[in-house]
Amino acid sequence: MKKIFLIFLSLIFAVVLGGLLVGGYFGVVPYFSSLFGSDKPRDLGVPYTKEDFDSYIKKVDYQLEKSKSVNSPLGVDFSGEVEIKQTLTKEEVSARLNYAPWKYMPIKNVQVNFPEKDTVEFSANLLVERIPEFLSAVGFSGVSQEDIDKGLKYVKAVNPPIYAKGKVSVSENKVDVNLISVEVGRIPVPFEDYDGNKIVKTVAERIFSLVPNFYAKSVVFSPEGMFFEGKAPTKGAVLE
Repeated sequence: MKKIFLIFLSLIFAVVLGGLLVGGYFGVVPYFSSLFGSDKPRDLGVPYTKEDFDSYIKKVDYQLEKSKSVNSPLGVDFSGEVEIKQTLTKEEVSARLNYAPWKYMPIKNVQVNFPEKDTVEFSANLLVERIPEFLSAVGFSGVSQEDIDKGLKYVKAVNPPIYAKGKVSVSENKVDVNLISVEVGRIPVPFEDYDGNKIVKTVAERIFSLVPNFYAKSVVFSPEGMFFEGKAPTKGAVLE
């Protein structure tokens, strides 16, 4: 994760040298980015509604509750357990991420697409100000506060659009990922030089391990949706 911020630093620096208008086109300079429309995430053609969120919750038999206190450092107290064997549509998955009440969620305006077998496409705005809390909540120790501060110094005024596409599969709670493309703004990120596959795998498996009674026996992606077989909590309590 430390290397992600080094990428941010080098990319932002290059854009500044190119001038504000060039930076605006690439989606990393406020106001000018809005003029070009490049502050918005890539449209993957996945419209979603609150009804898709409700459908997701019903399929996985999950209940969200409000609580006056939460004990878990993750910011959600989970309980219960249910076996799940369901196919979730790209609209339902996108809605789940957008309507999630998790206070450490580091993304918004999310679209998730499954254009072909074993392929996941993702676009969103990165909420830069939430990155430190997100890393702390998931207990990810691969980046120091000093590195976070250095990165945020350059991008704290921007919630840049991000995009990723890759081959993904999950078996027995283990993630296999092969990134095809990653962009910040409209700038390609050389993820091959920064262990991008390892970063995604590490963060995903870390989050899996933090949710009690969660186990992904098999997750398969196809244009029909995300097929999930495994188990998960039935309740999640978040702060009021």
